Amino acid sequence: MVAVILIFGFFGIALGTGWVAQLLVGKGRPINWTQAFWVGVAGMGAAALVAYLVDNDTGSTFGFVGVLVALGVAAVIQSVLTSRAIKEERTERHHEKELTPEGLPGHHQPKKRSSKKRR
Repeated sequence: MVAVILIFGFFGIALGTGWVAQLLVGKGRPINWTQAFWVGVAGMGAAALVAYLVDNDTGSTFGFVGVLVALGVAAVIQSVLTSRAIKEERTERHHEKELTPEGLPGHHQPKKRSSKKRR
């Protein structure tokens, strides 16, 4: 019974950690809960590793310092993921601007004629 409570506690703290990391470095984007969960799990895993290496006790992961370490690691992971997503969106937007409504690249567009008549 205690193991079930610890497992649910771990995943709950992991989800909360990922959520806070997305709020900190998400740059106004909507929360992606799946990504928040996995970022939180990675952050909690790194916090458990640090706690084990420093204190030889993974139970301190659930303490205040363990949650802060998990938040820090999750924020770093989330910032990397957010910067990659922003870079992808920029390249997609740049590619879409180059295409005409017919789907042709910009240099294949017919030349625009001016509305003034020449004599």
